[in-house]
Amino acid sequence: MSAAIPVRRPIPSQPESRVNQTSPAQNTLPDQQQERSIHEQIAQLAYVLWERRGKFHGSPEQDWFEAEKQVLATAKH
Repeated sequence: MSAAIPVRRPIPSQPESRVNQTSPAQNTLPDQQQERSIHEQIAQLAYVLWERRGKFHGSPEQDWFEAEKQVLATAKH
């Protein structure tokens, strides 16, 4: 006869306050969207820089840092 494995259930915590809760749609703030957009721009430019280098293995950080420098320089203006 096999023994049943007990199921662990989480211990209920204190009820969360309903004050200042936002829906998931409200959690994406403009700053987060802008940050995501900048990250995507850096990633795309880093890829282009890697392609221009001939797609050689090496230091992806080099391409990333150069792309970051260029994107952030244009974002400030």
